[in-house]
Amino acid sequence: MDQEYTVNILSRIGGREENQDAFGCCETEHGLLVVVCDGMGGAKGGSTASALAVKTIIDDVSGASPSDAAGMLAGAITRANSVVYQAGCSNPDLKGMGTTVVALLIGPEAATAAHVGDSRIYQVRKGRKVFRTFDHSMVFELVKRGRISEEQARLSAESNVILRALGTKAEVEVEINEGISYLKGDRFLLCSDGVWGFADEKQVLRLVAYDRSVEKTVENIMEVVDSAGREKGGRHDNLTAGLIETNINSKIQPGMNKKSKIIIGILSVLLLISICLNVFWFILKY
Repeated sequence: MDQEYTVNILSRIGGREENQDAFGCCETEHGLLVVVCDGMGGAKGGSTASALAVKTIIDDVSGASPSDAAGMLAGAITRANSVVYQAGCSNPDLKGMGTTVVALLIGPEAATAAHVGDSRIYQVRKGRKVFRTFDHSMVFELVKRGRISEEQARLSAESNVILRALGTKAEVEVEINEGISYLKGDRFLLCSDGVWGFADEKQVLRLVAYDRSVEKTVENIMEVVDSAGREKGGRHDNLTAGLIETNINSKIQPGMNKKSKIIIGILSVLLLISICLNVFWFILKY
């Protein structure tokens, strides 16, 4: 597994009194599993929720019988929701706690991404975004409706108002993206909003594509974000970033992008027209 994927994950407290982010990484018979959670809740609620969620998801996937990756990952996150919810109900000090989650299960066939809330997964190829999860947040609903831009959403005072989280309700809807193909050298970034919220997406992509090792790249992301937070008063959020670089191609190969399909379509039409004109000219000539 180490030869197929290179991984590094770091977390910092930022400008807060406690780090309520949690993360985990585990090699399973189903593939490499990486999980990042961003907890919320007073006292120790946030850190408890995120830690419980990470442990439950990793334990469930590690112990699961071979099955489809999407169903297995969704089931593990659903159970994590129940564990966090029951813990909050049974302990008054933890009442109302919750956590976001992003999880990536990457195997030789393809990768499967799952998320709840506004932590994110990016897939970057040669500095270009080829996949990204979309936030379950109030401002992002406005983005989808075309009311505001993503940059306006990021800078909004309500950017941290999320519509889904683990543990806040008895049931949760998990968003799954399966069959994500990858090429050798692709990078997957899993991060809490303390990372992606500090700058526009172009800068985040530049940091991910940093031309260094995975270890140095994650260290650079942490330092850049933490320094920016300190310069703005030092009250910035916890920040967690996990970076995976693929050293192989997935067995499921990437399909053509929209631009390539359009170009091939135009060339095909031009070729067909040329053939028809040649046939017509041949008929007239003879």
